[in-house]
Amino acid sequence: MTISPNTKSPDYYNLGFFMTNLWHRSSRFQQIRSDLIKSVGQAGQGHREITECISDRWAMFRVQLSAQTVKHHHRVLSEALEYWIEHGLLSRNVCKQVKAPRPAYKEMKALTVEQIPRLFETAQETSYFHLIHLALYTGLRRSELLGLRWKDTDLVSSVVHVTQGLHMLRNKRPVFAPPKTPKSRRSVALSPDTVEALQQHYAERKVVCESLGTTVTGDDLVFGDIYGGPFSPSTVSHAFGDICKKTGISGIRFHDLRHTDATLLMKQGTSPKVVQERLGHSSISVTLDVYSHVVPGMQELAALQLDEGLKAVKDYQANYR
Repeated sequence: MTISPNTKSPDYYNLGFFMTNLWHRSSRFQQIRSDLIKSVGQAGQGHREITECISDRWAMFRVQLSAQTVKHHHRVLSEALEYWIEHGLLSRNVCKQVKAPRPAYKEMKALTVEQIPRLFETAQETSYFHLIHLALYTGLRRSELLGLRWKDTDLVSSVVHVTQGLHMLRNKRPVFAPPKTPKSRRSVALSPDTVEALQQHYAERKVVCESLGTTVTGDDLVFGDIYGGPFSPSTVSHAFGDICKKTGISGIRFHDLRHTDATLLMKQGTSPKVVQERLGHSSISVTLDVYSHVVPGMQELAALQLDEGLKAVKDYQANYR
């Protein structure tokens, strides 16, 4: 696979140059980009075949990095090569000839029903209570919650619309970007308790804005600092860890609020299809894979529900014996 002849600057066709100017979704993306530039995008390699370089480095990646990280490297590099193909600079994407490793299964952790009120009680003493509350009641990702604006909420119809996410670059600059996949762009129904909590949060935010001589607008973030600026994702995660520690809960991350939401829904017999739509998974198979530990309990619930549904048949038979 060679780069097509051209009259542009050699740097234009260099992988490192391209990925340096590629849109960055997050600090993790930037780190992966940096690793790839060091591996297959050094200056001066723009006109050489890159297949051998990729193959050599791929073998090293598989030894030194986790399967999940290698999978991310594979995706980012593949996106870069696809861009070159679209612009007629490459003939094929060699990443498609290499199957990315499948990350080892990790059973997700979730809060117990007994832990949730204790967590809320501690969180109410902080500025993160409403953020944590909405995370657990909707299963939204951290980036989706931090990118949520008031115009994305409809408290009359009891729904929030996921239209963007907040990501922080390594230089601490916030970037708002659309959802990763079409399925991630979605509407999530809100329970009455959730609507009430958001109404309370809006009222509190309105008071703060008035004290600063401003007003709440539709473009304002639902969750942010006192001046309306975005929260740092890492700050939110660290603050959540401190809240859990103060509550006496260990081994739970902010992302596990999403797992808690899904686990509770599925244990109550909610259709996996509905859970998939709420979480924004690309397919129902992803949902079933991630929450496979809940499926056995769902089968027991289904058996009981079937028994209850056929109770009339059993009563009919008893009356005609």
